[in-house]
Amino acid sequence: MIEWCSRFWANFKSINSKSFSDVKCKTEIKWHPPDTNCLKVNVDAGLSKEKGRWGCAAVARDSFGQFRGFRSLLLDRPVEPFVAELIAIRVGMNLGLELGPASFSVESDSLNAVQAISSPTEGYRDWDGLTQSLLALMASPRFLGCSFVRREANNLAHFLAKLTLEMGDSVEGNMALPLAARSVLQRDLPFHP
Repeated sequence: MIEWCSRFWANFKSINSKSFSDVKCKTEIKWHPPDTNCLKVNVDAGLSKEKGRWGCAAVARDSFGQFRGFRSLLLDRPVEPFVAELIAIRVGMNLGLELGPASFSVESDSLNAVQAISSPTEGYRDWDGLTQSLLALMASPRFLGCSFVRREANNLAHFLAKLTLEMGDSVEGNMALPLAARSVLQRDLPFHP
């Protein structure tokens, strides 16, 4: 029995030490810039459980990691998390189209939402025309695609979604990054020390 407990404890420690090192590696994942002359728009949706509303945010950066603009949207109605993430992607696509002639891609930390718009099927329900509006936006020749990114590489969009919930208001057309988000922008860059 003592021998079995010793082996169990040794195995437990080795498994947990690997998972702790994996967690460390995940936190080292950073945002990566897009190709030259392109924009990358990161998007996220955050939930306020006590108020039952969502904050959706999109932030655009260029190939130098420079901030180019952001939009946020406060959803005061209950929606499924999947739908909130799709709405965040739509906010991001609209931002990319509004920012000028550069081509752009969208990144989301919702794998389900990215898969749903990357290969739409007849089986998906169209939430208030959301699927159709996303397909129309995707038809733009400037839209390069939507991809999944881990949360660790999507910190600024996540922060702005939570900030939208705290502020309790949508921000449209504002080209200035909120002061509270500037340090997140700097820490998010792959070349930040």
